[in-house]
Amino acid sequence: SGSGSVSPIPVSSGVVGTAIAVGSTPYGLAFSPNGATAYVVNSGSGSVSPITVATGLVGTAITVGSSPRNVTVTPDGATLYVSNFGSNSVSVITTSTSAVAAVSVGTGPSGIGLSPDGTMAYVTNFTDGTVSPITVAGNAVGTAIAVGSGPSGVAFTPDSTTAYVTNSTANTYTPITVTTGVAASAVAAAGAPSAMAIVPAQSPTAVLASVTGGAVGDLISFDATGSSNPVAAIVSYAWNFGDGTAATSTSVATTTHAYSVDGSYTAFVIVTDANGTNNTVVFTGQTASRNGSALAKASRSVVIATAFGWVTPPAAFSFSGTMPVAAAGLNTTLPLDVINGSASGWSISATSTLWSTAGGARSLPASSTSITAAPAVTCDASSACALASNAITYPYVLPAGATAPTATKLFNAAANSGTGKQTLVPTLSLAVPSNSYVGSYSTTVTLSLASGP
Repeated sequence: SGSGSVSPIPVSSGVVGTAIAVGSTPYGLAFSPNGATAYVVNSGSGSVSPITVATGLVGTAITVGSSPRNVTVTPDGATLYVSNFGSNSVSVITTSTSAVAAVSVGTGPSGIGLSPDGTMAYVTNFTDGTVSPITVAGNAVGTAIAVGSGPSGVAFTPDSTTAYVTNSTANTYTPITVTTGVAASAVAAAGAPSAMAIVPAQSPTAVLASVTGGAVGDLISFDATGSSNPVAAIVSYAWNFGDGTAATSTSVATTTHAYSVDGSYTAFVIVTDANGTNNTVVFTGQTASRNGSALAKASRSVVIATAFGWVTPPAAFSFSGTMPVAAAGLNTTLPLDVINGSASGWSISATSTLWSTAGGARSLPASSTSITAAPAVTCDASSACALASNAITYPYVLPAGATAPTATKLFNAAANSGTGKQTLVPTLSLAVPSNSYVGSYSTTVTLSLASGP
């Protein structure tokens, strides 16, 4: 510290590199979680020097309080907390702008630590034997917590529930329950403890069983019950199904998902244990409290392949009425249930023979049957679908003739719509002229389903 410099030491060689000049009496040091920047507390000059690790270049010093001691970094790297021993304050620095705000704490703030969940900062006040809790959201300082004399170091358990404070002149350490701010009885320690470190929580291991694919709309099962951590239970499963839908989280190891388009997908799960450890490393400047790794993530391939067609073939339909038939005609519905896994769209075309009596002696006009309005479309029950976007103009007149004429489209699903299982329900209207003969008439309607709109 007397040289006003920092000595970099490459871990690979262990050889001390060229000293980097900083401020007067460098004291505390912390790294950003991404390892790009080192922050050096200059106790003699009341500042913090940021150093770009890759180049060793020193940025503009950030002015803080009097006789700063230590620094810690929030897990997201956005904020620094610096204890100012001489001004009984903590400087809160926004790393993106170097803006500084100060909050008052106890007398002689020295050590400072951040909970792994990033919600609380604890400052040890060496002179008055207390700890000042700071809520990171808003930086409000809570009621001081009495510990032993000469508190210096502080460390949090990986699950952020307990903090341990070393009382250097009392030869003890004090556990504090973070949620209540209540200190337990001090525990004797050998010598004069000045620092505290806790073993990082290790990554859980995610295991995702092989996945059986299916068709669009099917509920596909996912099972991560093989996931484990020998020291902490798995409490959360974050699922991503690889199809662009929103990720979901469950507290149980199994879930289901329905895909709406055919394809090969990569689904994955990230597990989190009771310590809050998953596939992310939580680092607060000097300590990796949660040593998350890729072990916490497991993936599987899912193949969705659908046979395009009718879920159920269209059923026969009928009209009935008495003469004279009202001008509005006779009405009935014809549910059409379609399954499709392609994003290319589809269409339904129709043609028919004339409504005729037995033997064809009498018939209704060729324009008798129509669909006056766009059919309602709904996803089938317990099925995921993307509803069809229909461009057909209504009223639609069903082609009819003694011999069925060329079919015309009565409904279509534009590209990138109409995937999954869905049912459209057109209302068919039959116009019956007032001079029609009473009797039983029949027709043959031919419906065809084709890929492409």
